[in-house]
Amino acid sequence: MPGSPTIFAASIPNITSLRKDLDYADARLPRCGTFNDDTRAFRKKFKTSRGVNGVDLHDWRSQATQAGLNEMTIAYLDKEGNGKLFWPDGPSSQNYNKYQYSKHREQ
Repeated sequence: MPGSPTIFAASIPNITSLRKDLDYADARLPRCGTFNDDTRAFRKKFKTSRGVNGVDLHDWRSQATQAGLNEMTIAYLDKEGNGKLFWPDGPSSQNYNKYQYSKHREQ
């Protein structure tokens, strides 16, 4: 149906659940604080290709917002290189955790 949401707001987990799912929930770990600070800063500086600021992407039911959030995610993870930074392959990395972006990207 045109105009219907592709994702229902009720199905979106809260930020605590998202951080846990991403293996960035333990605030005692420096990598978690760095990740949280970095995502917060990125959201403030991001602007979609349609000119919408990242901080204004909050109408979860809107297809335009969903498209903007998808665009912001791709920009953060791929264009800015944060996927490989925060989910690196090498166990010697300070950000190493249970996920590796090269293996788990599609999840």
